[in-house]
Amino acid sequence: SFEFQLHDVGPEVLAGLIVHPLKDAPSLLQEFGKIANSAPDELTIWVVMRKAPPLPFLTEDWHGKEVLVFAICYIGDEEDGGEALKQLRALGNPVADVIGPSPFVGWQTAFDPLLTPGMRNYWKSHDFNGLPGEAVSVLLNAIQSLPDPNCEVFIAHVGGAMARVADDATAYPQRSSHFIMNVHTR
Repeated sequence: SFEFQLHDVGPEVLAGLIVHPLKDAPSLLQEFGKIANSAPDELTIWVVMRKAPPLPFLTEDWHGKEVLVFAICYIGDEEDGGEALKQLRALGNPVADVIGPSPFVGWQTAFDPLLTPGMRNYWKSHDFNGLPGEAVSVLLNAIQSLPDPNCEVFIAHVGGAMARVADDATAYPQRSSHFIMNVHTR
């Protein structure tokens, strides 16, 4: 069985996307690793690498091009969130930065259109203690040959409060601060 401890969130959070050209991924991922490892508990940062879908805030010339997207959610005070995001927002030359106040329930469902029936979602996962250059190179080479524009590689950082629980305190032993990579095929 599982026991969950609930926490008040929202109703608004600071959330959104920062979109970069995939060619900048090696340096962006190196900096992402450093930022994620020192991020406050209130900040979640995901990386998504894929071909850009026709999102309304991207100019048409970016649709279908390979991008690296930082998807972020900050569940604390908006002003503190702005401070927590300064390093991430200062990276590279983003194509778009659409981070702002958002209803938490809206952020929870933001990626649902990717999970529609009939998309034949198939995911595989792997954990990394860090993001070494060799792993980044392999991932970036693989992204060049994704079989469908709906496929993506997703990297999430997990840590914070979870990493401060002893390995033997719960049934979930993977407590160190680390990265989880998902390969999403559709």
